[in-house]
Amino acid sequence: HAFRKQSHPEIISYLEKVIPFISDAGLRWRLTDLCTKKALSRAMLLTSYLPPPLLRHRLKTHTTVIHQLDKALAKLGIGQLTAQEVKSACYLRGLNSTHIGEDRCRTWLGEWLQISCSLKEAELSLLLHNVVLLSTNYLGTRR
Repeated sequence: HAFRKQSHPEIISYLEKVIPFISDAGLRWRLTDLCTKKALSRAMLLTSYLPPPLLRHRLKTHTTVIHQLDKALAKLGIGQLTAQEVKSACYLRGLNSTHIGEDRCRTWLGEWLQISCSLKEAELSLLLHNVVLLSTNYLGTRR
């Protein structure tokens, strides 16, 4: 099991490379969907080597919990959080805040909350893409 778990990202990487060459549109879509779910799971710091139905459930549950936390945090106000709580809140939402100052973390968290709190329940999958748009590509995280 440990070996399979360790080699899993490499297998997904190879699958992503061959997807364009698959002639069956249904299979091509399923593989693209699988690779997307696995990438989003890794970005959200969730286990990515689960079967697709479990990945979908975990992503949906995690996103719903974050959205509920976002609404509560927006009511409380970011200013009420300590520096460590702000960094933890950013980390939970996919931002590696290790090398980012507290002010920038607060600004980033405010931007995240603005987007999150404007979403309806049916639009929560956009939060997953927020991880890529706001967290993974955040200039402050690059060294």
